[in-house]
Amino acid sequence: MAPAATEEEKRRKLVQRGLHVLATQTLEEILRIHSIREELVEERRVLAVKLKIQHSRERGLEGLLAGGSKSDAGAEKAQQLLAEIDRQLVELEPGSGTPRDFLGKLEKVLLDPGTFLTAKTFGMRLNWMGVKLDEESSENGREITLAELEIPSRVKRSAVLTTVSVDECLSL
Repeated sequence: MAPAATEEEKRRKLVQRGLHVLATQTLEEILRIHSIREELVEERRVLAVKLKIQHSRERGLEGLLAGGSKSDAGAEKAQQLLAEIDRQLVELEPGSGTPRDFLGKLEKVLLDPGTFLTAKTFGMRLNWMGVKLDEESSENGREITLAELEIPSRVKRSAVLTTVSVDECLSL
């Protein structure tokens, strides 16, 4: 993130960024569910049309010439696929993708952010060039503390708050 004039301002920006990330993850989940629903509905529509075509062929001259066993197996398989698609559509959350659903999911995330975003701190030593030192290293180094933020199985980021004095900047 960009530098800030005070540590308080930087912390406020970090909190805002965290809220933004949580809201974005919530929106992505809703869009994923919405996309799955659209794909299933389209797949169901195409399969239903194919099944109608199959039924019309069976009733026509092609059905008499080809015999019924092959087409019956295809129709049965198509019916099973339709039933599976219907089951998957029912399993999807009702009302997902609506503004009310988004606000409900966002409220759930904001009321219990620890479930969706974990944070821990850890330290490391860096040499004068900024290279991480092994724990066993006897070389002198500066200890820094980092905050690691993670949305489980999605995003992991590390941050460190530093202070740079004006004098240090001007001496460069």
